[in-house]
Amino acid sequence: MQQIIPEDLLKFGLIPEFIGRLPVTAALEKLTTDDLVRILTEPKNALVKQYQKLLSLDDTELEFEPEALRSIANKAIERNTGARGLRSIIEAIMMDVMFDVPSDETIEKVIITEMAAEGTGGFIMKVHNAEIVISAVSPKQYPETSIPEIALAGRSNVGKSSFINTLINRKNLARTSGKPGKTQTLNFYLIEDALHFVDVPGYGYAKVSKTERAKWGEMIETYMTTREQLKAVVSLIDLRHTPTQEDIQMYEFLKYYDIPVIVVATKKDKIPRGKWNKHESMVKKALNFDKSDDFILFSSQTKEGKEEAWQAIEKYL
Repeated sequence: MQQIIPEDLLKFGLIPEFIGRLPVTAALEKLTTDDLVRILTEPKNALVKQYQKLLSLDDTELEFEPEALRSIANKAIERNTGARGLRSIIEAIMMDVMFDVPSDETIEKVIITEMAAEGTGGFIMKVHNAEIVISAVSPKQYPETSIPEIALAGRSNVGKSSFINTLINRKNLARTSGKPGKTQTLNFYLIEDALHFVDVPGYGYAKVSKTERAKWGEMIETYMTTREQLKAVVSLIDLRHTPTQEDIQMYEFLKYYDIPVIVVATKKDKIPRGKWNKHESMVKKALNFDKSDDFILFSSQTKEGKEEAWQAIEKYL
């Protein structure tokens, strides 16, 4: 019997002498990333469902982005722990969430991103305490608070309102308009009682008179050069096109006054993926871009660049 191998069954068939005497050899295939993602999400007591249930007790929705789940699965594969290692990985990722959420009633939803799973960035907390508090044209009308401010500047129709709405997960806090040049004041948006977004009038709209544009320019310059609460300016530029003279002048203005600037290139979704690098290089060359500044490719449609934008902003708060 020592010489018998399982293949002999194919030749001789299952005879009584073989029963209970043959070694059983089973070849197990390694779990793939897709297999581990299904283990994380599909069983009745899957880890993701367990955490979703826990957060639902605090009326908070929990979502894992697909790439975050794949990142968790890949970590288990890299550590050679298989499904057994998933719990410790996800527990480490969720530690801050489980600490913060129960004590913060303003959080409606938590999104675990790929960067959070990789440990290179944070998770996204969707907020609901955001409101426009004042529109101003002169310093005496500015909010009398010490709350830090982030200004948003760019050409009309570059997507400033969509950028604001995407960052704060609201559809219409900042009104988008089919009529460029409609914003004629400094609009202060209060975010979670901790930050003001300041939407400044869009520049470069031809139908606005030169006199009106001059007034806007003076209003913007006064605000940006005198406002102590201003911590940084998000300069929005359309990634599809070479920066205009006004775009370049705004960037040079901010650099001249040593105002921290975050360049956000909008409408990323309008360009084929294979041309992103080409358009990014085009924009940077036209601006004579300073490598020490943040440069973010952004789309309000796909939400790409949202987390990177928040990370850049939070450095100045």
